[in-house]
Amino acid sequence: MSYITVLPLVKAVLEDVTDVVNVYDYLRYVKDLTTRDARFLDSDNNRVHTWMITRDEAPSEGALDGDVTRIHQFKLHGYYEVNDYIASEKNFQQLADNVMDAFNDNRGLSQFSNIADSSQLVGFVNEMFCGILCHHCIIGITIEDDVDP
Repeated sequence: MSYITVLPLVKAVLEDVTDVVNVYDYLRYVKDLTTRDARFLDSDNNRVHTWMITRDEAPSEGALDGDVTRIHQFKLHGYYEVNDYIASEKNFQQLADNVMDAFNDNRGLSQFSNIADSSQLVGFVNEMFCGILCHHCIIGITIEDDVDP
């Protein structure tokens, strides 16, 4: 399998998590407020909430028999608008746990690939995203798959 084959599997697991919205299978950027609102606002509560998937590494390991295993290092970037009134940090921290649990429960994404390690929260900060203060979490997942020689 390749990146383009594994990516939809990752996106499908992420989209199946309750309360995860606006999932994109690559990093998205905008230049204007209208596009920001169309792409990143949660229509249920009119707040910025989005998830994006990227792969930042893909080392391979070879075996003496010629088999090659590719190790995809995916990062899931989640953004959630800060709102102290609703304790948004606690809500988003729990949602991050729910996302990690979903990937840990789906360690066999298909018959051709598997999640090699438990998912990890590798970062959680508050930062400006599209002009709005947001919680930004980064969840790392590692997926191994065999590459046909």
